[in-house]
Amino acid sequence: MKKSVCYCFLVMAFALSAADGTAQYLAAAQKGDSKAQYSLGLYYKGRKDLKKNYNKAFYWFRKSAEQGNAQAQWELGYCYANGYGVAQNFKESVRWYRKSANQGYVNGQWKMGVCYYVGYGVRRDYKQAVSWYRKAAQQDDPVSQYSLGKCYEKGHGVKKDIKQAVHWYRKAAVRYEKAREALKELGFTM
Repeated sequence: MKKSVCYCFLVMAFALSAADGTAQYLAAAQKGDSKAQYSLGLYYKGRKDLKKNYNKAFYWFRKSAEQGNAQAQWELGYCYANGYGVAQNFKESVRWYRKSANQGYVNGQWKMGVCYYVGYGVRRDYKQAVSWYRKAAQQDDPVSQYSLGKCYEKGHGVKKDIKQAVHWYRKAAVRYEKAREALKELGFTM
């Protein structure tokens, strides 16, 4: 009995503190605080307490993104790409990913590489994909390093070069399983 009362009390305390925190973010966001707006977007997207309200997430990401928050710009691109809180629109998605990427945000750079590699919202262009992957890879992003390695392995956007592929796979392999698998398939180790 004592355990269940204690547990209920902890759950209620957590819920109240979360509600208070959300109220503080909401007050700051309504005053134009870009970081608070971004945080509310994440909250409504479902990262904080599993409540999902994509319309509100989109609203707050947009407010923050319009103020130049690179992370919010990426999230807004993600909303457009997946139809979260807005009609799916790949061209608009790319517009926001590009804004994020142009500020040096590694996820934006990687996503621009993906968009060019597969042709989401843009004409497929392997050279552009390589350019964006390289920018993110140079920031030590393992997924981008792997993607760049794959371009070298396949000769997509660059001259086929297994040595370069192995170089990028090895950089990524420390933190990315797919890179370790790619090395193994080529007969190399880390």
